[in-house]
Amino acid sequence: ACSASLELLRRIARGDGPNTCAMMLGYAGWSAGQLETEMRQGSWIPVDLDYELVFRTPIPDRWEAALATLGIDPARVSHSEIPQA
Repeated sequence: ACSASLELLRRIARGDGPNTCAMMLGYAGWSAGQLETEMRQGSWIPVDLDYELVFRTPIPDRWEAALATLGIDPARVSHSEIPQA
């Protein structure tokens, strides 16, 4: 599960939270419609949440492992501009 719950954070600090957890902190901001445009352009490659990938795959290997869940070879990923319709 993914959560922004302060109570869950308190439980983890008390030692009565889940057995495994990962804390991510960061910020990303988009202007109106920017994320939707980036998704249409293929700038993002979403994958389903995978427990093994998040908690058992070493951090340096996660990007390639995530792409592999979709059958994508990272050596074949390239950046190119997609013309706007």
